Amino acid sequence: MTKPRDSSQYSSFLKRIVDLGAKEAKIIQPSTVVTAGWVRLKCQFGCDGYGSSLCCPPHSPTPEQTRRTLDEYKAAILAHFRANGRATKTMTALEREAFLQGFHKALALGAGVKGHDIPHPLGQLDSPPPAM
Repeated sequence: MTKPRDSSQYSSFLKRIVDLGAKEAKIIQPSTVVTAGWVRLKCQFGCDGYGSSLCCPPHSPTPEQTRRTLDEYKAAILAHFRANGRATKTMTALEREAFLQGFHKALALGAGVKGHDIPHPLGQLDSPPPAM
């Protein structure tokens, strides 16, 4: 059985995220992340790009799947990026780094503007993270 991690074990990731371009990053409790069904419907009925990106519905997890997944974590890192397209590449790279350092449940999830509106197209990535 592995020993629970305390927030100080994440400090190197917080620094690295900021060094790679985030405005800020902090540790949060996953239980504070709000998921809602209306967001998915807003995409389905209000977005011309619905279904065109692997990061968006119907390909992304449902609000219920997202909530169940978040509930499996004791801590999360919330990062705030400018809309410059680097968030996805940065977070997927850090997900891999965290995994290789023994954080085997590391998982990057995105949120924000529609994938097709981001200046750096998500289509250039091998495996973009799903949106929450």
